[in-house]
Amino acid sequence: MALYSKQELQEQVEVINVVKALLAVTVLRLTITNRKLTEATKILRRIEEALGRVFEIHPGSEIDRLNRKTRSKKSGRLQRKLMILISANEKTYGDLIWRICSYFISDVKASGNDAVVIGEVGKKYVSSENIQSKIYYFDLDDYNPNPQVIRQIISVINQYDKVIVYHGQNESLLKQIATKSEVLLEIPELAKPSKKYIFEPTPLEVLNFLNRQVVTNTFNQKVYSTEVARLSARRWNWTKQQMARVELIEELYADYLKYKKQLLSKQQQVNVSALRLSREQHFIKKW
Repeated sequence: MALYSKQELQEQVEVINVVKALLAVTVLRLTITNRKLTEATKILRRIEEALGRVFEIHPGSEIDRLNRKTRSKKSGRLQRKLMILISANEKTYGDLIWRICSYFISDVKASGNDAVVIGEVGKKYVSSENIQSKIYYFDLDDYNPNPQVIRQIISVINQYDKVIVYHGQNESLLKQIATKSEVLLEIPELAKPSKKYIFEPTPLEVLNFLNRQVVTNTFNQKVYSTEVARLSARRWNWTKQQMARVELIEELYADYLKYKKQLLSKQQQVNVSALRLSREQHFIKKW
């Protein structure tokens, strides 16, 4: 059984209390993030339901012709592609941010597309690579994303035809991966009406509004997914640090026992030597 001094026990209690507080904060943040993701999913479902109701007003619209006209305009020019990196402002998430940045940098160098970099850590990694592509830098808080900054990013997204977001994804409590996914820039075909209708405002205005909502909610989902992955990585990092502290304490205690054993052995040797000298002196005095 391990033996600890009073001071060591107090230090361990303080460390345990700090870890408990950090875990409580992490659980709270994960709960809030999960709630936001649930709300975003509900919004997307309401948009899909609204589409079904909106397009049931009056028959006779030319939505299909407007869609074909929009697609023909896009096909007549080279499609612009934007690559977005969601990193962080702190280096407290293990190697997750580094893996996302490496994935993003390799793809940007290979493609030469324009890019958006979110977070101070990502800015440092990307700026040190001397990439020739056009890059927009944004600072987004790790724990409470500012809607105004998100709107600024979406205003940049709206200038491009295809958007790929590089972010973290939480596979389990102990595993987070770097991945990429596409941001939807138009209403999915499965959600569009198959019949022709006419209504006010114009069909094109409604489609443009709904497209903007799709972009906003899809991008927000990527941001919150990254936040969940970062918090999980940070929690696992704290757990590994606590395990390292426990191993260090055990090593120190083993060294203490070893030193104590050596000290006891030397003490016994001193006692034996002292007893031998006393006997020799007694023998000399006797003669």
